[in-house]
Amino acid sequence: MIDLTGQGRAERLRANAEPRSANDLIQARIDGRLTRRGLIQRATALGLAAPMIGVMLHCTSDDAFGAPNPARPGHSGRRQDGATLPADAPTAPTGTPVEGGVLVAGTTREPDTLHPWLTQLVTTDDVFTGVIEGFFSYDSTQTLVPQLATGFEVSDDGLTYTFALRPGVTWHTGDPFTPQDVVDSWNMRLNPDFGAFSIEGWSSIGDIAVDGERVVITLSEFLASFISYVGVGYLCPSAAIAAGPQAFKEAFSREPYGTGPFRFVA
Repeated sequence: MIDLTGQGRAERLRANAEPRSANDLIQARIDGRLTRRGLIQRATALGLAAPMIGVMLHCTSDDAFGAPNPARPGHSGRRQDGATLPADAPTAPTGTPVEGGVLVAGTTREPDTLHPWLTQLVTTDDVFTGVIEGFFSYDSTQTLVPQLATGFEVSDDGLTYTFALRPGVTWHTGDPFTPQDVVDSWNMRLNPDFGAFSIEGWSSIGDIAVDGERVVITLSEFLASFISYVGVGYLCPSAAIAAGPQAFKEAFSREPYGTGPFRFVA
């Protein structure tokens, strides 16, 4: 499995393992063992087609939304080489801690809906971005970081993605997060009676299979940007989806819940 956090990077550097597949190249790029140009050159030498190189650049965040600088610094977790940092100095900011209170954030617009599959507004996304999660998210440098998936693999033809789900995750209702939530999210998002604002990436899925705690997604058509759409797409709970398109649309638009660190209250 490709590890987005770069854990084990030091061991891979010592082993000096030569990348011999698309997944090897993606991991080497995430680890910082290859430059963007080096990844493209090595992929070409291995006979990987240009469209597949496009897939790899999305998987390494080089073609992520927001056009990050290829020379961007690595994610902070990678600098630790998988180890923890000693707490030998104060880690809290100076000043007097304040518990409780209210943080007021100003926005330029009123949210049109609180449903992640219906809204078109950044304002709304600001409300539920800490409430609802996907397989991955982007950090401030537009680099993929894990959320509901701990890692992934992609086949050399770019048509099959395997996601390893994070164990022990629960929805805010207490229900466990399972692969079925992924399957039901896919089916409802494509349901014309629901009318999702965007089905980009989801409409390219031909089948989703469950392998234990892994989800295997097979595409019906090639899409280089698949990881940039579905990989960071919000997932919704099967329990809410089971109410049906209209009820799910109405209820979840008012009271969304997810697996994130924040809970929507009112």
